[in-house]
Amino acid sequence: MEPYPDSPVFLDEPSSLRTPVLWAIAAILFVAVITGAVLLWRNTATDQKTAQFLNAAAAAPDNAARLALTKSHLSVPASAPELLALGGSFLKAGKLDQAEQAFTLFIQNFPRHPLIAGAQLGLAQVLAAQGKADDAIPLLQTIAASHETGAEGFQPAALLALAELRQAKKDLPGSRQALEELIAKYPGSAFTAPAQALLGSVAN
Repeated sequence: MEPYPDSPVFLDEPSSLRTPVLWAIAAILFVAVITGAVLLWRNTATDQKTAQFLNAAAAAPDNAARLALTKSHLSVPASAPELLALGGSFLKAGKLDQAEQAFTLFIQNFPRHPLIAGAQLGLAQVLAAQGKADDAIPLLQTIAASHETGAEGFQPAALLALAELRQAKKDLPGSRQALEELIAKYPGSAFTAPAQALLGSVAN
């Protein structure tokens, strides 16, 4: 799967924020977790209200209609992974305003959800694509420092993102710190090799 090929995350952001390797890897992880979460909810949904919501979402003509439907059904637990799926779809299509809305709704309404770090990572991607590194960095720091269930799956990606954004802002000590933490804590992660390569550049 080619991750988000039409998104400004990869094509049109300012040169200081171009991090194709980072965002590509983060996108792959992000889409995989979202897909698994949505399938889990759909396979285990027995509540009538949940089933009705999922059926209506599946029948919606487009993602904009799905988002409107989900906004009106935030009391249904299945709306959480639906928001993540929508955010990922909007981000892939380069519809950053709608992606931001979906991720923000998740964060506001499901702050203790096991996939909250996924929404935070998605929102950080949006903010970085919009050139708002100063807003993306605190979100990535929150993910990296989180002890919440589920956050560990997103922490290597968040640390690498943090390192690249700090490097773009000429904060080389901060970038090195994030990279060294990633390498030390997650030696078997798919993010370790890119982190080691980046560490070589910021150490000079």
